[in-house]
Amino acid sequence: MSVLQSGTVIGVVNQSIEFLIDDLKIEFIFVDNEDREQVVNPESVSNKHLKLTFINFNNSLGTENIEPLKIGSYGDNHLLLSYRIYSLGENVGKTLHYTFLTASKTTDNGSR
Repeated sequence: MSVLQSGTVIGVVNQSIEFLIDDLKIEFIFVDNEDREQVVNPESVSNKHLKLTFINFNNSLGTENIEPLKIGSYGDNHLLLSYRIYSLGENVGKTLHYTFLTASKTTDNGSR
């Protein structure tokens, strides 16, 4: 695996966070609802635009994925995402730590 891009973003309440990686647009949307279940819903808007909706990621101690999540392709490689999301309250933007990774499609990396 190789790190493509990594960083931290402090979001604004009720606004998505968008990343541009070359000609790929990856949009993070945060939604809280009455159901306490945490879910990530991916939506392919086009072959160059992916929306990831994070539902109920509102833990002040943070929520993260254990293993990188395969979200698409980047050239001849898998495109993967690792994240840790913090929420300090209802009317405060989320803090997002992220790492976009690439992994060869010829290995088992990124098969999830």
